[in-house]
Amino acid sequence: MKIIYVFPAIVAAAAIFSGACQKGDQSSPPEKGSAPSTASTKEASPGTDAPTEKKVSAKTKIDHVSARQAAEFIEKNPDTIIIDVRTPDEFATGHIKGSINIDFKASSFQDKLKSLDPNQTYIIHCRSGGRSSSSLGSFRKIGFQHIIHLDGGMMDWGKEELPVEK
Repeated sequence: MKIIYVFPAIVAAAAIFSGACQKGDQSSPPEKGSAPSTASTKEASPGTDAPTEKKVSAKTKIDHVSARQAAEFIEKNPDTIIIDVRTPDEFATGHIKGSINIDFKASSFQDKLKSLDPNQTYIIHCRSGGRSSSSLGSFRKIGFQHIIHLDGGMMDWGKEELPVEK
């Protein structure tokens, strides 16, 4: 007999819960001026204004490449600007020829990026790919058009025995 009374209670609770979920699932219309969600917005940096970030990130093209692919790109496009986001001490131990050092951890990082032409193509790297990956949100936020990210950084560059300048 207890089963007969428990079953209707479960059904009633499920019906109430289901109705509440359906009402809660109805979302309000998007705010005026907000951008639709796209795959490129998944990389948005935490703590940024979401609608602005979505709008800017949709413009930024980011290609992830290996050290060998980066070297081939540099060879075919010698005017490409290479940004090394490591510390000045790390940069001094060896860097890709012609690269410029903009320390990701420096307080002036954002200001230095803002002084660059966002319509230019840039290759970004660090030691192993961590800091340069973290810096991609800054490039997006500022509105850079095309970034090529050297995924394995200088560690992979060295493994491939590619040239380093000191």
